[in-house]
Amino acid sequence: MRCAYHSTTCPLIDCPANKVVTLENQCCPVCIGDDFCSLRPCHPNATCVNRKHDRECRCKAGFFGDGEECFDVDECKVTTEQGADQRPACSVGSRCINTVGSFYCECLPGYVEVNDHQCLDVIY
Repeated sequence: MRCAYHSTTCPLIDCPANKVVTLENQCCPVCIGDDFCSLRPCHPNATCVNRKHDRECRCKAGFFGDGEECFDVDECKVTTEQGADQRPACSVGSRCINTVGSFYCECLPGYVEVNDHQCLDVIY
């Protein structure tokens, strides 16, 4: 790539000369080791990983998206395009309640909770 004089306005960089690099197909130099996660944070429901010349955003468990935007997965109505491959394991006698980033199973009347995902019929 050939950069024309004054064709690009580059941001000022603040790092030692031995940390300045110009990436392939880019006109503006960058600093190796910049904290890109602090400079450009990811979505609050994403984790940010600094890379050598940029950062990578990944949505946390219970969320889907590109990391720039993360949306709650409705685990009670989950589809494969949202990153999960099956409905939650709520047993017969319970209903699934979606929460932000997770879900829980609620026992229906006449059933008692055995554990987080199982309800049993009450025998009188």
